[in-house]
Amino acid sequence: MNNRFDIRRAGHYLAYVVRTEGRNYMMKLGGTLAAVLALFLIVSFASRDYNYPTFSDYDPLPDFLMNVSVFAFVVISLYAASAMFSDLSDKNGRIGSLMLPASKLEKYLVRWLLFIPVPMILAAVGLLAVDGLRYLAINLIYRNPNSVQMWITQQDLSFIDPLFWAWLVYAVSVFALGSSIWPKASFVKTILAQFLIGAATVLLYTALISAFFFHEAFFHAPEWLLCIGERIETVGTCLLLAGTLVNFVVAYFRIAEIEIIQRW
Repeated sequence: MNNRFDIRRAGHYLAYVVRTEGRNYMMKLGGTLAAVLALFLIVSFASRDYNYPTFSDYDPLPDFLMNVSVFAFVVISLYAASAMFSDLSDKNGRIGSLMLPASKLEKYLVRWLLFIPVPMILAAVGLLAVDGLRYLAINLIYRNPNSVQMWITQQDLSFIDPLFWAWLVYAVSVFALGSSIWPKASFVKTILAQFLIGAATVLLYTALISAFFFHEAFFHAPEWLLCIGERIETVGTCLLLAGTLVNFVVAYFRIAEIEIIQRW
């Protein structure tokens, strides 16, 4: 087979993945959004009587709705990335993937598209729709509800800055890489791996701080290190984006070496 990228073959493979995995994909997303909607409605109706105005200057409800929405968005994005190569979780899946008439690059790019940006877009639109349904339900039950708005019109979203997005796409790339290593139960295994790596990093960092914190050289840091500290957000964003690219590239080469028989 010609290993160069062919848009026609990629289109056929895209249609195949949507046809075979799309229903399960949308059922999981729909179930998650339904659970968020139920939580929103329960908390909204339990928190106040919309027939009467609120007399407090601080209303915790929009903060709660925003935090739940952002958390749900992150979880949906990470879970979708962890399912990127779930079709390779057993021998039959690997055989089916290898037999499909598409190059490895085409398969990778199609699955990247369907399991990375598409779930993030669907999750963002779905979560906004969920809050819109909450708003509609309150307006239908109460004729003139007092102090009810969609949370996105009330909240300061300045915390969703480039560093936040850089962290999110990096985390997504980590779970995509985890899916290429552990196609089965990837979400749980990647979380455990991240926990162990994080714990080891904290221990190493603590040991280094204990060893050098009171060292005389610590109080005379080089100028280049001080400059990095002043631009930590920019440096952090660049490092996260570089790590994201590395993770996606490594995931591709990991999948490109896939075999019917899983070797240890």
